[in-house]
Amino acid sequence: MIYIRGFEDRSEDDPDFYSAAGIVASDITGGGYCASTTTTGAGEVSVCTAEVSDDDSPDFSNCYVRVYVKAVGMDNDTAYWELLDSAGATIVRVYAHGLVYIGTDNKGDQGFTIDSSWVRLEFKVNLSVSGQIIVKIDGTTYYTISTDLTAYDYVYKIRTKEASNPGKTYMDDIVINDTSGTKNNSWPDAGHVYGLTANAVGTNSELTPSPDTGEDNYEDVDEAPNDADTSYVVSNADEAIDTYGFTALPEELIVKGVAVHTVTKLESAGTTKIKAVTLYSGNYEKKTVPDLATDYERRGAVFEDAPDGNAWTKTKIDAAEFGIEVEV
Repeated sequence: MIYIRGFEDRSEDDPDFYSAAGIVASDITGGGYCASTTTTGAGEVSVCTAEVSDDDSPDFSNCYVRVYVKAVGMDNDTAYWELLDSAGATIVRVYAHGLVYIGTDNKGDQGFTIDSSWVRLEFKVNLSVSGQIIVKIDGTTYYTISTDLTAYDYVYKIRTKEASNPGKTYMDDIVINDTSGTKNNSWPDAGHVYGLTANAVGTNSELTPSPDTGEDNYEDVDEAPNDADTSYVVSNADEAIDTYGFTALPEELIVKGVAVHTVTKLESAGTTKIKAVTLYSGNYEKKTVPDLATDYERRGAVFEDAPDGNAWTKTKIDAAEFGIEVEV
């Protein structure tokens, strides 16, 4: 598992992109929030895989992508979801009324409709000389092609777009698996992303809180959506670390992976980095996130296992701490 994206943090920060779109309450299983275009005109939401750590060498060129989708109140031949490469080229596009495109090639009506009920849209993508793309909806295969796909480098963005007014498209609970390892190396299948927020003092509080009016560090990072420079924690000290207690999972669930998401920036241009941190039962795991910018942007990492080397469980999630470490 190399990418996990729900919308419970309600963050619309770069590298994601929203135009005539936003994050709204979701009626999907598990509740929370989802991304949606609006009824004010043609809308678009793009989420970007570049936010996640490359410590584990994630392979977005040979992977399985899951996204829950629906379309409401519109002519379905203007609503679509697609995967884009790093140059912005369409790899595969699925229209709500059943058309599938590979690149710019219309492969015709594949006999499905995506309407106002959530469905699980999944892609298998292998961007090689012996390439392959498979499209599934709720576990049923609707389209398969095997061909040279080296014109595309890797899955860089997942995008939904609608070109008409007043309809809306939605997406939620995105997961990407690559083919490496012994788990999470094939179709993600059914499941949902649950968002947890910091709610307690953790083992480590080494960053400086701001506005520093007597609050605990976690209170400056617990809001959703984030409040930018109103409250935050800050440090330029190497190995300064903050970890926090988090809200509990709402029920007993099979946990396939955890993503630690941050919204972070550099005070001024430089090379300082941060690591996403998980802590459980005295054991730490840390992963360096992609380079920071001088504006707030999303950065994070995926942890398939708990820091003890075994699978996550609700008990471990509820007892764990999550946070960041500064790397100067």
